[in-house]
Amino acid sequence: MSDTVLKPQPDNKVVARAANGGWLPGHSGNPGGRPNKAVDVNAMCRKHGPLAVVIIARLMDDDDPRIRFAAAKEILDRGFGKPVQAVTTTTDLETLEFKHLVAAQRWSEELMKHRVIDGNATETKPKEPIDLMAPATE
Repeated sequence: MSDTVLKPQPDNKVVARAANGGWLPGHSGNPGGRPNKAVDVNAMCRKHGPLAVVIIARLMDDDDPRIRFAAAKEILDRGFGKPVQAVTTTTDLETLEFKHLVAAQRWSEELMKHRVIDGNATETKPKEPIDLMAPATE
């Protein structure tokens, strides 16, 4: 075992390590695995959930209308879920997809015109820029 080094550990155990300092096959620097969470914050919050609901419900009787509104909103959001946001568009999605396909086809045609073979372009670039979106917007 010329490539193995014995290293003493703080707990007076001797651990066999590779000469480069790494772990030998079949050994681990953390044989017990990751330690358990010291504190389960989610469980702690759930434990106080009923009291939080009572407090929020009491705030619905506050003199300040802003506090009453915020408390009512929190109760509704948690009891019934937040309202669904409607997504609308003024563009017909099928038309938009078609325009993208037409534009992609035009790009492909233009790229094929200027393909390079053995380091030489088969056709020179046009003198004026081409509006590749023109077919899609017609």
